[in-house]
Amino acid sequence: MFTHDDRHQPIPRCGSTRLVFLEPDQETPLTCLHKNFHVDAAMARITEAPGDDTANAFNIDVRVNCADCGEPFRWIGLPCGYSPAQPMVSVNGLELRAPMAPQSAPDGFGQGGPGFRVDVLVPDPA
Repeated sequence: MFTHDDRHQPIPRCGSTRLVFLEPDQETPLTCLHKNFHVDAAMARITEAPGDDTANAFNIDVRVNCADCGEPFRWIGLPCGYSPAQPMVSVNGLELRAPMAPQSAPDGFGQGGPGFRVDVLVPDPA
């Protein structure tokens, strides 16, 4: 379902260096005002080995849907992938993946783990 406020602008899709623009579906009317929301969050303790009690990092994955119509919301302005050092989004932009640390943790806590980044490239039409 189309949810962009300006029906004349293309919708930016996930991509960290270049954006892919898709034209909005002009036949789908905006029928829901999106006044109520449902948030799904999953918190992860990242340890060195299975069964280890000491967490080396924490991560939260968050999804948001309209509670009335069920339409998912996209996270805007973040690169795609996973990083222990910065928030990122899933390739479809529907899931925020953010590293976290307890307030008492030292600077740099949890930032030594692996990650990945997905760049969306648009072929040059020339």
